[in-house]
Amino acid sequence: MRRKHFGIILGLLLGSATASRADEAGGLFPPVEGWKMIPGAMVYTADNLWDIIDGAAEVFLSYGFVDLHIAEYENASGTDVRVEAYRHTSCANAFGIYAQERKPEYHFITVGTQGYIEENALNFLCGVYYVKISSHRRGKEGLDAMRLLARKVEEHLKQERRWPPPARALSFGEKK
Repeated sequence: MRRKHFGIILGLLLGSATASRADEAGGLFPPVEGWKMIPGAMVYTADNLWDIIDGAAEVFLSYGFVDLHIAEYENASGTDVRVEAYRHTSCANAFGIYAQERKPEYHFITVGTQGYIEENALNFLCGVYYVKISSHRRGKEGLDAMRLLARKVEEHLKQERRWPPPARALSFGEKK
């Protein structure tokens, strides 16, 4: 009888944890005026990260990856923007994966602690999050859309705009 009650209680606890994760996924992404937002139905964790980034999953996991939430945005003119928020166990770990993927020749921009933008991608470091934004729309309209969504997501995440201690020690642009 105790096992049966324990199983029921455990099931309820796990069920409520799953529900709160789904709520959290929707809460990670802000509504943006003029844009329709669809939060991803799946939250990726260490158990299933390979399903979405097979070749790079091991590197993300080595930097304290916690989970990945995805949302798709679209405006009336059909410009689409995909936002991927990779949460890590610390700012230092988020910085580690961000630093692995950036290159010195990228066009760096002021969003989050630091970001960079290319033709169809805008990625930035934001506290414990590494945020990757992409659009199929090319040119100024796509770049402007990604910049807008990056600013809105950064504001919504409410993370401190600061380099983690290891990067501060190397003078990555922040004064001590």
